[in-house]
Amino acid sequence: MHYFLKPIPLLSLLLLIALLGCTKPTYTHQKSAFILIKSNQLKFADMGFIYQGNQSTKVEIYASGQALLALRIYNNSICMDRYKCLDPQSFNQRFLVSYYPKEFLSNIFNQQPIFGSQNLIRSTNGFRQRIVTQDLNIDYWIKGSELYFKDYSNGVLIKVKEQ
Repeated sequence: MHYFLKPIPLLSLLLLIALLGCTKPTYTHQKSAFILIKSNQLKFADMGFIYQGNQSTKVEIYASGQALLALRIYNNSICMDRYKCLDPQSFNQRFLVSYYPKEFLSNIFNQQPIFGSQNLIRSTNGFRQRIVTQDLNIDYWIKGSELYFKDYSNGVLIKVKEQ
């Protein structure tokens, strides 16, 4: 009987570790918005939600009550429904532009400057960046509840207008 009592705490501990390892991320902020994402590989535009947390950001776009896109952005991976999770650089290469930095999508949906704050001009209710190089022609701005990103050289457009 003594043998049966010792495995129970060990089993409970293993179960607890397994459950904690499978917990979903918690999001501290949620906003509804019209979201447009357009590249050669992605074309989504409709109402959706942006969920922000300490460890991740989730972007969902719906049409007629059905989820069109669920994009989960973590520090070391980006996951999209119907695709396996990819590291951010591989995701950028496959769906956006290969020379976008790994934190690109996270910065965009968290309304942070991109490309190391290059050419950043702050305003009272946001900021603007114009970045022109041999490979990029970017206009990116945040103005109140609106976000606009356009890479004219590579045909990438992201718009967010909070509702």
